[in-house]
Amino acid sequence: MKRGKIATLMAAFGLLMPVATSVVQADTTDSNYTSDKPSEVKVAIHKYRTTSDLSTKTKQNQDFAEKTTDDLKSLLNTQDLAPMSGVVFKWFKVEDDATAAELGKMNLEQLEAKYKTSGEVTTNENGEADQTVSSANYGKYYYVEVTKSENSFETAPFLLEVPSYVSKQGYAKTMNVYPKNKVTTPTPGKDVNELGNNNSGAKVGAQVKWYLKGTIPADIADYKTYEFQDTLDKALTYDDSFAPVVTVGTTKLTEGTDYTVTKPGADRMFKVTLTKEGQKKASAVLKAADGQTPSADEIGDIKENTNDNPFIEVEFATKINENAVSGKEIDNKVTLNYDNNGNVKGNPESDKTEVHTGGFRFVKKDAVSGKTLKGAEFALYEADGTTAVKWTKEMLALNKAAIDAGKFKDAAEGSAVVMVSGEDGSFEIQGLKYGENGTDNSKASTKYVAKETKAPNGYTLPDNADVKFTVTATSYYKDPTAVNLVAADPQEIDNNKTPNLPMTGGIGSAIFAILGLSLAGFGAFEIKKRRQA
Repeated sequence: MKRGKIATLMAAFGLLMPVATSVVQADTTDSNYTSDKPSEVKVAIHKYRTTSDLSTKTKQNQDFAEKTTDDLKSLLNTQDLAPMSGVVFKWFKVEDDATAAELGKMNLEQLEAKYKTSGEVTTNENGEADQTVSSANYGKYYYVEVTKSENSFETAPFLLEVPSYVSKQGYAKTMNVYPKNKVTTPTPGKDVNELGNNNSGAKVGAQVKWYLKGTIPADIADYKTYEFQDTLDKALTYDDSFAPVVTVGTTKLTEGTDYTVTKPGADRMFKVTLTKEGQKKASAVLKAADGQTPSADEIGDIKENTNDNPFIEVEFATKINENAVSGKEIDNKVTLNYDNNGNVKGNPESDKTEVHTGGFRFVKKDAVSGKTLKGAEFALYEADGTTAVKWTKEMLALNKAAIDAGKFKDAAEGSAVVMVSGEDGSFEIQGLKYGENGTDNSKASTKYVAKETKAPNGYTLPDNADVKFTVTATSYYKDPTAVNLVAADPQEIDNNKTPNLPMTGGIGSAIFAILGLSLAGFGAFEIKKRRQA
């Protein structure tokens, strides 16, 4: 049987009762008690079916007295109790100093390997399982439920000392134990772009996938509500082109039959709610996995949804829109609303995931004077220097102010981005992806290339027109989380003036022509002069 770490909760009734070192005179008029250690003790475990959380109503059955079902209903203030038959408990004789907390960290296989004196008892039609312990075998005993019921929470393991002395009454000959149920409420998790990932960079307008995750409670088939609720950040737009996908292990559920989808409206809330049929299918997958589902600690970072360790998974998509702040994390969590149709309700939040997008600033200057230059044009490429960065509708909206200021050429959805230096020499770009999946925003970075295709008037293109730059969380704003945003320092790109050399047909060529004619005339004169001589 597959089992995770065993919980360390103690029994609701019959907690560990160590033998007293000084015994007061006992009143042994009750036949269940004796002033002397009995020759044997019966441990009677009483198992009840319930969909209620009794963990907040714990009453310690310190006298180990037998209680009827009606007694328990009155003590616990609930009618949601009924005896369960066929439930198996495994017991281990603990022959060392291990505490309940230490035992709780061990799984069943580890317990079996360490403690060789063990056995099993099974509840009868009255929900009672009995173990008789002779005086020769007195000591500490640890009990673990090894069967589960879809209509009941699993019993929390518990530790007893046999025999146990009850103050002013004596040693209990029958130790009636009413163990507390271990509540298996669901826990949510959330990932971005792939399972197990909490950080991602994205281009504005590109599709961003989200994964909502939830553990499967043992009694999910009886749940009144199991619903994911995700309020989208204003920088995210729901992508209606991608139909949400819901799976349990490798079983794909059907929209309408197994779950319903509520698309975001003015409240920006996305919901996926399991139907009764969907809950039954999730229960069947859980049962096939022998009750195994990720723990509350595992669900946040789990990377694979398998039939051996299944969970409920919702995949849907968004796009980053023009409300994004370059370099600032767009945080997102999911809330899991549940109601087990008993008295267990909750709406826990998942771990935090984030997606981010970035930008960069430049300034064009004269290499000698430092004067800012307008009119330079730069084509934008990814790090390879050949893949052009193209406009998305959302990028156009995010860069509207710079477009209106004339800092881009022919900006249109689907066309390649061409940046143009403005009157003050500045130009910029926002909406670029940076960082790999799993890299924290503060450490994420991605290289790009701005290739100068046109120099300012009166200036020449540099020998190497490729300008490499790196987009980070602080390459557009110095602190993207600040209330008052301050522009990051731009990367300076210099140009040299075109050399002032005469062109063919200009004054320079005339001078050379006149000089040539003069030399030719002088030569002819010398020749004539020699002939006359």
